[in-house]
Amino acid sequence: MKNLIRQRILLLATFLVTIVLMSSCQKFVEIPAPVGQLSSVNTFENDATASSAITGIYSRLSESPIIQSITPLNGLYADEIINFTDSYQSEFAISQLSLNSSPAINANLWNSGYQFIYQANAAIDQLFLSQSVSPELKLHLSAEARFIRAYIYLSLVNLFGDVPLITSGNYQINMSKARSPHQEVIGFIVADLEFAITHLPEQPAVEKIRADRYSAMALLARIQLYQKNYETARQLSNTVIESKKYSLVTDPSRVFLRNSSEAIFQLYPTKVNQNTPDGLTFLPASSTEVPKYLLTVDLLNAFEPGDLRKTSWTMTRSYLGQNLTYPAKYKVLNTSALSEYLVLLRLSEQYLIRAEANINLGNVTSGISDINLIRKRARQAPSPLVKDPIPELSLQLDRESALLALEKERRIELMLENGHRWFDLRRTSRANTVLQQLKPATWKTNATVWPIPIEQIRLNPFLTQNAGYFN
Repeated sequence: MKNLIRQRILLLATFLVTIVLMSSCQKFVEIPAPVGQLSSVNTFENDATASSAITGIYSRLSESPIIQSITPLNGLYADEIINFTDSYQSEFAISQLSLNSSPAINANLWNSGYQFIYQANAAIDQLFLSQSVSPELKLHLSAEARFIRAYIYLSLVNLFGDVPLITSGNYQINMSKARSPHQEVIGFIVADLEFAITHLPEQPAVEKIRADRYSAMALLARIQLYQKNYETARQLSNTVIESKKYSLVTDPSRVFLRNSSEAIFQLYPTKVNQNTPDGLTFLPASSTEVPKYLLTVDLLNAFEPGDLRKTSWTMTRSYLGQNLTYPAKYKVLNTSALSEYLVLLRLSEQYLIRAEANINLGNVTSGISDINLIRKRARQAPSPLVKDPIPELSLQLDRESALLALEKERRIELMLENGHRWFDLRRTSRANTVLQQLKPATWKTNATVWPIPIEQIRLNPFLTQNAGYFN
């Protein structure tokens, strides 16, 4: 009993600190914006301060642990990279997460994710209560907060399955929240994005660093594909593509630049002398340092001869007689000049969503045509290294072969981007087939969801653990 009381007191203290720092109407304003900081006590006293508060959430997101961690940890857990030096992350590389991994999962994913959910909830609550923010702006800013909340929730359910559905900043309710069925959370995400589609404008103000209507459509298309709602996914992705507001970048090496024509939604860099967390994570710090992560042999072998994505999105360094190949979608490590923004949504994914939806709907030829658009881009930029460009896929493929070709194309095109590969293996029920073969000694069938951090279970007695993990 004493331990339970102590846990509840500790949890209460944790939530109080969270609310004070992130979501009270007095202090929420102190979230830093990309340029400067707000200092007003009354965050939602007028249109300007309310807009700055939402800007602050974007600012924090760009340097958050969940954004920084999700790509390397998912890449290790799937079949994209290995860590060159031993660390707690070695457990991710063999897909066997123990208590040793729990603090990192808790800090980098769970706590970080829920931090933004609380901030979004607080903004939505305070906008609703505000008497001084204009009605039209209330809806616009609420839609942006809902977009951010939806993005984070989608990451959490793809990692952990059932998660607590937190919809307000009321710590007295949230401190004892049990896990909600993931389908309930998905329904909540869909509702958030439908609200965002209705109330967001069609174009961002200057750069693609705040959500607009097409950002929400693109994310909803992804979710509907994950839910096997293929007709809805096809319609949404088609609307984004046919809007003509985005275009595939001809040269793959320029896809991830600031304001790329292919980008639908990017994050503005807010750390001094840094462009993107992925550049910082994957690029060696000097000409003599070895890479932190190497592409797996299996992924390297998946590239076809002539695929410019291999030469554009990877780099190789010689070390002790070995050629070490590492990810390099982002080319900038440390510089104050902003030339790259982290891409969270881009047009090529929408083509692949439309392709997968069409194939599953029986429109195999249309699906293959979209895949071939991506393959064509991967070979058309001029390069003296390419003598035999990758061929287009035959329009005569059957449905099963087309889906396997689609899976391979997504693996290459979206490699080491925001966890796509692991999420794809999980949602298509291919994880056991693929990873049992690659990691026969360590892969377990229960590993398609990650463990709930033990720290959270100790704080909240209403949380349960995923099957097969520590208690």
